[in-house]
Order: sequence, then C-alpha cells, then structure tokens
Amino acid sequence: MKKLRSMWRGRSVLALALVLLMLGGTGILAAGVTYTDVAGHWSQTMVEEAAANGLDMLTGDQFKPNEPITREQFTHMVNWAFGLTTEAESLPFTDIAADDVYASDISIAYRAKYVGGRSETEFDPYSPLTRQEAAVILSRLIPLYGVEATGKIETFTDYGSIATWAQDAMGRMTTKGYFDGYPDLTIRPLGTLTNAEALALLTRIVADVTINSKDFTVSAGDVYENTVYTGTITVPAGYRVTFRNCVILGTLVSKTTEEKTNWALEDETTAANVEYA
Repeated sequence: MKKLRSMWRGRSVLALALVLLMLGGTGILAAGVTYTDVAGHWSQTMVEEAAANGLDMLTGDQFKPNEPITREQFTHMVNWAFGLTTEAESLPFTDIAADDVYASDISIAYRAKYVGGRSETEFDPYSPLTRQEAAVILSRLIPLYGVEATGKIETFTDYGSIATWAQDAMGRMTTKGYFDGYPDLTIRPLGTLTNAEALALLTRIVADVTINSKDFTVSAGDVYENTVYTGTITVPAGYRVTFRNCVILGTLVSKTTEEKTNWALEDETTAANVEYA
C-alpha cells in the first residue's frame, strides 16, 4: 500500500478540506466524529481530515479502514464528498427498509443517477463493492470526455480480468490517476474496495475536479465546461446555452417546452434530472 499512502499526505488532503469548505452551504460540514481505530494506519491523516470536515460513516467511533465498503456505505461517502443532499421522490427497491441507516443516501444516489440496483427491484445494499464496480460508479460522477481508456491500464498484469462492462471506466479512471495499482503491478478489478481505499479515491477525485453546488440561472449564450453541478440550473425560455464535458447531478430546468428548449449538451455531458415547463 506504499503508493496509496504516499498520495494522501499533504496537498490532496488539504485540497479536499478546501473544497469541503467551499461546499459548506450544502450542510456537509458538521461536527467531526473521532475514529479510534485509524492510529498508525496509512490512511490516518486522510480519515482524520475527512472526519473533521463532516464525514461520519454512522458506525460509531470505528472507521474500519481495512473492511470492504458496502454498496450503501459507498453512496454515503460519495454524497458527503460531492455535497449531494436531495432525495428521490421514491425508490423501487424492495430490499431497502425505510429505517435503514443509509436509506436516505441510497435515495440521494438514485436521484443523481450515479448508481442503480442489481435489478429493477433489488439494490443489494450490504454487498461489498469491487474495485471495478467503484470505477463504473465514479465514472458517472465526473467529466471524462477525451480521457483515453487504454494506455496505462495495460501496464497492470491482471488488466485482462476486468469485466467487459467495466473496461472503459476502469481504463479512464486509471488514465486520470484516480485508480492506482499495487506494488505487485496488479490493479485487482475483482478485489473489494476497503473503506480507506474508497476515501482515498474520493479524496483524489474531489481535489482534482471542479464542483459547483449552487443553484443559478444561466445567461443567454453561456458556455459551461468541465464541471460537476449538484444544484439546480435554470435556463430561461429562448436562451441558447451550451454544456461541454459536464456532469449535472442536480436538476437542469428549462422554462419552456422540450420542443422549444435550445440548450446543447456536448462532449458526453449528462444530466441526471431534466425538467421542462
């Protein structure tokens, strides 16, 4: 784990803290929890910084850095890192109880469309998350237009074991430097992602991408590029606006009908929620 350890000292941890401070209006900055099981662990500084900036995994004073993170716990960590707070109106999953500690997070993730279920009615919340599954989920959260899926990934001896449905995401996330390998030159796509590794990934990503959490109304002719938007973006009737290489996790609102809407979503821009007048 030497590679991972070296990357979470200094600038990346500070960068995450600064990003979280800028996102303070979303309510993710809360009184920090103190984790008692990370002393001496390679992730200690990172975990302590995250906890000080509001990351509470709802597991008491145990962060459990070496345990596999579950699908529902991952949504909790992602929502915290990106400042996502708006829930879906309803969930189709029969295996999510209303009193599940992470039910709200799953609802938020479902609305932002960065994660779905194992089937139309099952989310499988307690299943450990594999590294290739995490790559696919995270690739839906960040702008990746123009990032090559090949090149770096082939340097790992086990890249051939990546599932077909995860190859593009795993390749792009590796090219960007978000996913790193192990000292034995493996990438371990089928291996589970630990709590510490998940936080390391998110720390690296949030320190690198631009996140705009504000609600705003565009001006005619505006061009928006290379940004993650988590709030509500309103486009007045008759306005031409362009989004390039953006991920809109919040809501894109047109103040006219779908037929008369004049925005352009270019370079793999995605919008989780679109509303028309």
